[in-house]
Amino acid sequence: TTRLEVDATLASNRWAIYELQLLDQNNKLVLAGIKNAGQGTQRGARAARNMGFDLKLDKAEPFKVAISLIELSDPQGKAVQEALAFRVTTKVGLIDTVPLWFALISLLGLGLISWSRRRD
Repeated sequence: TTRLEVDATLASNRWAIYELQLLDQNNKLVLAGIKNAGQGTQRGARAARNMGFDLKLDKAEPFKVAISLIELSDPQGKAVQEALAFRVTTKVGLIDTVPLWFALISLLGLGLISWSRRRD
């Protein structure tokens, strides 16, 4: 498994909407996603800055990453003209830990049920 992550470097109180596209050697679209990213203190909003794709490839192959900035604004929604940098990273050989956490919580629950019945 390979993970491709894109992190927008935003100034304080800036919000961006951008599209990430993954293209193959023939410039055909493989994956695409749109991300709302924010950095600031807007009430009720969560500052989420990165977007990633998990890829399961049979063999190593080159890809192109295309990032399109759709909107950059302040918390009130007013457009801002500023430079915006993106950090693109790849990680190879990740283990998806979500099933492990689910299994751990399930086993703890079953253990508690078993323990409580044993006391009766």
